[in-house]
Amino acid sequence: MTNTFREPIVQLRPVRDEDAPATLDAFRSAPDMSRQGPVRDLDSARAYVEWLRDGARRSTALSDERGTMIGLVGISVDQDNRTGWFFYWLHAAWRGWGLASQAAATVATTALRPVSEAGWGIERLELGHRASNPASGTGLPS
Repeated sequence: MTNTFREPIVQLRPVRDEDAPATLDAFRSAPDMSRQGPVRDLDSARAYVEWLRDGARRSTALSDERGTMIGLVGISVDQDNRTGWFFYWLHAAWRGWGLASQAAATVATTALRPVSEAGWGIERLELGHRASNPASGTGLPS
């Protein structure tokens, strides 16, 4: 799945092992990122990226025009029940553009499409957001 959004130029792509330094940078970009996972240094960023890629999740990176990861839309997948739980984050410098909403909509469309139509075959997606972070629920697709 590749998609290009309107300005600023952002693309969607699979998370790669080499995204660990950018992940660490994103986690250091704002105090609220600590809620997204235990990333504190490069080793823990590598472990987080490995976790994102371990097969129990579908993890899609948002990347800038240079290919640097600036955010994530992930889905923890329950294959037996064909359900998924959305999670997402953005580097603080990239917030406020509606990028999470655009990425979530694109990923959801792919996730809910049957495998026979180049989708992931998930039949139900669940999304929540923290009450203490109302911006995270603004404009997300229903």
